Amino acid sequence: MRCNTPLAAVGRLAAFAALAALYALPAHAQTLAARFDGDMLNDQAGAAVGGGFDVDGDGVADVIVGVPYRDVTGINDGVARVYSGASGVLIHQLSYAQPYARFGAAVACVGDLNGDGRSELLVGAPLYDTGGTDCGMAYVFSGLTGGVLYAPGGS
Repeated sequence: MRCNTPLAAVGRLAAFAALAALYALPAHAQTLAARFDGDMLNDQAGAAVGGGFDVDGDGVADVIVGVPYRDVTGINDGVARVYSGASGVLIHQLSYAQPYARFGAAVACVGDLNGDGRSELLVGAPLYDTGGTDCGMAYVFSGLTGGVLYAPGGS
């Protein structure tokens, strides 16, 4: 698992240091690099965000944005969107939930878990009903294909 290697830890520390340096700048010296909005009223895009790993293989860290109240197939089933860190283009829109599951309430890029050279994506749906009411579900998606690799649910 590459995300636990010392080199990956150094990379994460460097990313945190860069973020801290950015926030140390006065507001007038900061520049907005990208903005990702929701589509509808009350989508709550950005309720969870993650990044720091390369999903599309272009050498630039990408961003994942949770949109837990997005109505796709039901009410508040939610989505997670992965955007290119280089261009801001949508790479994947992930959804795999049920009404009121709030898929995308937690998101993260987790490094390459399956050895295909691309970072995977972790998305939580805290109110998913699988083993009981609102027991939750966490999904691991392939960064390469956007398909589900693992879905260890709550019970």
